[in-house]
Amino acid sequence: MKKQILLFSSLLLMCMHESFSQNLVSQHGLLTTSGSKIIDKNGTPFSIAGNSLFWTNWAPSFCNADLVNWLKKDWKTGLVRIAMGVEPAGAYLDNPAAEKAKVFAVVDACIAAGVYVLIDWHDHTANTHTAQSIAFFQEMAAKYGTYPNVMYELFNEPLAINWTNDIKPYATQVIAAIRAIDPDNLIIVGTPNWSQDVDAAADNRITGYSNIAYTLHFYIPMHGQWLRDKATYALNKGLPLFVTEWGFWENPLNIGEFNAWRDFMKTNNLSNANWSVNTKNEVSSILKAGASSKGGWTDNQLTEAGKIVREMVINWYGTPVACDVFDVTTKIESEKYCAMFGVQVEPCTDAAGGQDVGYIDANDWMTYSCNASAAGSYTFSIRVASMTGGGKINIKSGETLLGTLDISATNGWQNWTTLTKDITLPEGEQDLTIEASSGGFNINWMQCSPKILTAVEVQNNNAITYAPNPFQNNIQFNGIAAGSTITVSNTLGQILISQRSNDSQINFGEQLHPGYYLVQISNGENTKCYKIIKD
Repeated sequence: MKKQILLFSSLLLMCMHESFSQNLVSQHGLLTTSGSKIIDKNGTPFSIAGNSLFWTNWAPSFCNADLVNWLKKDWKTGLVRIAMGVEPAGAYLDNPAAEKAKVFAVVDACIAAGVYVLIDWHDHTANTHTAQSIAFFQEMAAKYGTYPNVMYELFNEPLAINWTNDIKPYATQVIAAIRAIDPDNLIIVGTPNWSQDVDAAADNRITGYSNIAYTLHFYIPMHGQWLRDKATYALNKGLPLFVTEWGFWENPLNIGEFNAWRDFMKTNNLSNANWSVNTKNEVSSILKAGASSKGGWTDNQLTEAGKIVREMVINWYGTPVACDVFDVTTKIESEKYCAMFGVQVEPCTDAAGGQDVGYIDANDWMTYSCNASAAGSYTFSIRVASMTGGGKINIKSGETLLGTLDISATNGWQNWTTLTKDITLPEGEQDLTIEASSGGFNINWMQCSPKILTAVEVQNNNAITYAPNPFQNNIQFNGIAAGSTITVSNTLGQILISQRSNDSQINFGEQLHPGYYLVQISNGENTKCYKIIKD
């Protein structure tokens, strides 16, 4: 329970550092509907922002993995929509194998990149191609239905046709075919009049199937407050909406209407994909002629619309914070997270003061970008305080659970104690996630210390002993063969001390900063290594 009533949005502080913490899908999982909201795997309202590609039949060169990776890296895109052309000459109805190959390329790239992907049956008269649509989505569901990244858009923009008589019967048949294969991935249904009349769907929604959302499209400035009013009506009736396509329609760009739509989408947690990633000479294109279809764009290659959309997408999850990469053996202050959900930073009265992370409830989490110079056993220490106890922490590296810790009452939100857990870390850079499976506690800092398996090693039949370890000022090695070379390295492999022993004893450590070090002692025939820790 939080220490006071707070309202949290689902906007996340995303880390600028390229790491697992930017994998939205691993963090949020399968998206599902709950009333008028779309929620993530933690049951939290969540929305994604990203880009729609242009018609695959007219812009095939953009259907590639390099583009997906660029949008993720440079735009912080959370969603890519693959708009598979259906009716025009040369599109799916004429050449299904070629169009499906483009879809596969983009979907596979999105899964690899950890972003969401929307498979769009880009058709204005899909209700006249029901059999072909069913066959297509059956194949997509069989191939991708186990991936939480994937969502299905059944009908891009129905024309001025009837919801009850035309669109709903078509959608129900396609939904039934998908659900026979894929029971849970999100399905999005188009609405009348180029996906504007969401109020018609709200008055007669599809029943009998779960996880169904409905399409809302708008273009600025011709779609204004009157369409937001329709959307509000639908939301108030519990209809979950997804803006699978939006864009600019006229120059000069109407920034006032853009701001109104952006704020409306953020306030209502509406996921959205901007139209479109293309160089076509139209206002809605984000790229100027000559820009590469594989990304790598400069600002000068973006249109005015492209610059505005990029800024919106980058900042959709809140202002990115600096994300330092910590050595796991250093003391990591809890407020130095790369990403988090549901927590707040507050003043701390523990030793050295500073700040702590508090207001931690079940399913709240923080992610830290860390590096372990060597795989092995570590003692994980975490500084916590809890008025009532009952909390539980999951310690993860990426998605791998390393261990759990139960938190007992310390009888105060600023009465601190240190808990420890032995864990095994892989080598290299990784995201260390602290996840609350149940809450009611604060965190001040955490640290991993390599476990010292033995304090005695044998070198030329001489026992080498060293103590104390960990140490605060100096550490003493005894039993060293005369003339041995002693080197001390940090976790980056940099040699900090190198000297020869004159006798069987060596004492050092004052010049070292707190941390984890490797001591090598060599007599020319044998080399032994020792891990030491300075507190």
